Amino acid sequence: RAEIMKDLICPSIMKKQHVIGDRSIVSTFAYQKARGANQASLDFLYSIYLSENWPIPNLIVLLDIDLETFENRLKANRKFFAPRDIFEAAQQEVIENTIANYRALCKNRFLSDNWLLIDGRKSEEEIHGLIYEKVLSMPEYNRN
Repeated sequence: RAEIMKDLICPSIMKKQHVIGDRSIVSTFAYQKARGANQASLDFLYSIYLSENWPIPNLIVLLDIDLETFENRLKANRKFFAPRDIFEAAQQEVIENTIANYRALCKNRFLSDNWLLIDGRKSEEEIHGLIYEKVLSMPEYNRN
């Protein structure tokens, strides 16, 4: 992620280009905490982010889904789906914790005051419309 930030995101922003990303320090925090990272480790990651003077997102969108939706999408995207093995079953707790961590980061407005929480069970068209509407309402993107 640091490489992408330095080589792609920051140069694009300097050129006044819009950047949409699907991974960031937000996802790092959600995943690492779910896998047992302690607060000191997370604070260290955050200090690196700040020390690099990386840009703060204008908007963070969280497509919130529950475990059942996650599993259904996982099944739909697998060519063959077998019953959960022991490893996958053990991962259920990590997945549940990751979902809870994303929700907590959103609630606490981690990294940005501008979060958009969307029920990820909505259709692609509905989700697109909500994001589009939000972006158009932001002063930096308002064309009026």
